[in-house]
Amino acid sequence: MAVWGWAAAGPGRAAATALGKLTWVFAAAFIATSITLTVLAAQTASTASVIDQIGGTVPTPVAPEVPALGGNLLPPAPTDAPAAPPKAD
Repeated sequence: MAVWGWAAAGPGRAAATALGKLTWVFAAAFIATSITLTVLAAQTASTASVIDQIGGTVPTPVAPEVPALGGNLLPPAPTDAPAAPPKAD
């Protein structure tokens, strides 16, 4: 009985097509090459920076000066502003 396209495969799972199998083969090959290349790159990696390899110097970052903080950290309020927001109706 062929219901919803399940003829020979039975009700559990449809038959795998050649394109589906090829996709799995390519996916497995991609993952295997990715892991292999990662391991090879980690073995030949050096601890030196690219800047060290070309002989350049890295400028040291300058931290901005922080103004001295007084006791009040809030910005000054306008003189005609209310002390609290208006009540919600």
